[in-house]
Amino acid sequence: MLTRLFPFLDRRRATARAEAGRWWLLMRDDAAAPQLLAAFSDWLEADPAHPAAFEEACRRLGPSGPARSPRPAPRRSWRPALALAAVLAAAVIGAHGLEPRPDIAVPPGQWQEDRLADGSGVAFGPGSRGWLRFDERLREIRLDTGSVIVEAAPDPQRPLVVETPHGSVRVVGTRFLVVADGSRTGVTVSHGVVETVAAAQPEERRTLRPPDHVQITPAGIVEPAPGTVADTPDEVRQGWRSFAAAPLADVTGALAAASGERILVLPTAPAAAVTGRFRMRDAGATLALLADAYGLRRLQPWPGTTVIY
Repeated sequence: MLTRLFPFLDRRRATARAEAGRWWLLMRDDAAAPQLLAAFSDWLEADPAHPAAFEEACRRLGPSGPARSPRPAPRRSWRPALALAAVLAAAVIGAHGLEPRPDIAVPPGQWQEDRLADGSGVAFGPGSRGWLRFDERLREIRLDTGSVIVEAAPDPQRPLVVETPHGSVRVVGTRFLVVADGSRTGVTVSHGVVETVAAAQPEERRTLRPPDHVQITPAGIVEPAPGTVADTPDEVRQGWRSFAAAPLADVTGALAAASGERILVLPTAPAAAVTGRFRMRDAGATLALLADAYGLRRLQPWPGTTVIY
């Protein structure tokens, strides 16, 4: 009835449906999607009819749409699907003067265990990327993103150093966990003693003993608030992560790496400081919890991809 009285409503819906179909196709392109996030977000917010039109396009095109081209698994470890993440990764690579071909590139949902030349045991978590540098004077693991559990072989003449974008952890022989999220690095000690250094404040050093845990942030080394549940090597290895007032991008990045789910966080998504313990291997359940707790809207335009806005 309304469309007879106001024919422009039909035209508006038809336009929204056509645009939604085009966006559905565009956002399937893994290479292009990060660069399109801002424009896609603007389109969703431009008209109240657009989110509903996109949901309809997902239902209409999802099951019968063209199959996505297969991708090598390591290429899916690009953290949260934010354009900012790609920019930060490029900045880290450029700052160190290295070619963008890491020694460590773990596919989502997998762990990579290695025995290093000095006898140290390492287990790199899902989505981890980094470099190794071992010589007669230095033992260095550079972890740009992801997590690593280290059992460092004792060598007083060559302390082992784990470098992240936020700081470093220096040890002689011990077992510890390092988790490099987008905005911070968490360090938890299981055995022995480690020294942490903040990149932003090199003079700030902290000695940790079991079961100490700290966060290294751009502002320096931060002690956890009382009652905070810290990540431990065993918990992380079993697929669990604990967060305290963490940016949403840190959580979705860890979730994408551990589960293999492609998560697109649009700029219009509410800013959330996430606190809780989540099972990283179950993307569907964890995203549902986050949506309920923080008022997030989400769509699944095709299997294996979630859009948060």
